[in-house]
Amino acid sequence: MKFLVDVQLPRTLARWLRGRNCDAVHVLDRDLGQVDDRALWEIATEEGRIMISKDEDFFILAMRPKDSGRLLWCVPDMCVL
Repeated sequence: MKFLVDVQLPRTLARWLRGRNCDAVHVLDRDLGQVDDRALWEIATEEGRIMISKDEDFFILAMRPKDSGRLLWCVPDMCVL
């Protein structure tokens, strides 16, 4: 599986996923820390990555009709795929 980990989540999450044979990248490792959420969503979608975030903006993007992006949304005490 391929993941793009958002800036609010720790880089160690991307490292942990890579240790479990996932292709995971943290946005800071690509110097994307200041990039708009919509642009990050497009990057993840174009690369076939699941966006991992706790930012509600990504949830809104994921709920758009006919959007092909995928999100693992982490909220307190649970994650929603």
